[in-house]
Amino acid sequence: MLDPDPMSFRPAPSFTAREIQAITAQQWVAGVLVIEDVDVHEPAALQVEVDVTHPHAGGLALWLQAPGGSYYRLHTSDGRDLDAPLPPSYEVDVSHEYVDGTWRLWLYDAYSHDEGRLTRWQVTF
Repeated sequence: MLDPDPMSFRPAPSFTAREIQAITAQQWVAGVLVIEDVDVHEPAALQVEVDVTHPHAGGLALWLQAPGGSYYRLHTSDGRDLDAPLPPSYEVDVSHEYVDGTWRLWLYDAYSHDEGRLTRWQVTF
């Protein structure tokens, strides 16, 4: 059995947005990541990590928009689990997308009059 060459291992590229965005009721909020010069074309899977503080985070809708304009549903609420926390990460099949460009994480709070914050989000290819 051969050991993998440690010099050939390259960690998956990750990009993090730390700009804090306020989440208010019945308004769309977008976090933005601009990715340039990445040597990954048409990745099979994308890991999205989201850090949100909100008293009713389970009631939020989260959508990822790829640079080409495609949207991917990460989380939607049926209104029954408003107090449930959001999962810490989501896996998305983006096998037909290019990595370079502007990625957006859209959040919407349809149920609450409380406010929250998007504090950080990250994508790993």
